[in-house]
Amino acid sequence: MEKSFELLSDNFVRGYSFEQWAWGYRPLLDTTIVMINPDKKIINRIKVKLSTKDLADDEIVYKYFEGYWDVQQINGKWLLWDPEIREVKDPEPDWFIDYDKRKEVEEFAKTHKDFGKYRPEMYKISLEPGSEKLSLQELYDKAKERVEKEGAGKK
Repeated sequence: MEKSFELLSDNFVRGYSFEQWAWGYRPLLDTTIVMINPDKKIINRIKVKLSTKDLADDEIVYKYFEGYWDVQQINGKWLLWDPEIREVKDPEPDWFIDYDKRKEVEEFAKTHKDFGKYRPEMYKISLEPGSEKLSLQELYDKAKERVEKEGAGKK
């Protein structure tokens, strides 16, 4: 946690010691970065989505957060300057998709009217080993081929 504290600017810490800051993270077991991207419109702003796993009353509690961190370079080092992060209760499955990827999928769906028909199979293919780098078009083509092959086999 000391390394994390070193990334916080004086503007954020506002005189708190490491011990005071760390006290707020006592129940925290794990933090996962769901998404982190630079804001395309605002310089030095990083959009984030995070999930945490906390221990509360001997139970594991998952929480989800989204927002942004403004960052500033101070003495040659990038520091977290000002956050605007809020908790997201019960996020929809699409929440876990990157903003840019979501936009790309929406645009793709507009140009492929039968996208909805192949989307479930595209998702399955995307989870297969070796499919991480496939484009939407490649996923679509593979899904269409599979669905049509399965459909032909049922006749």
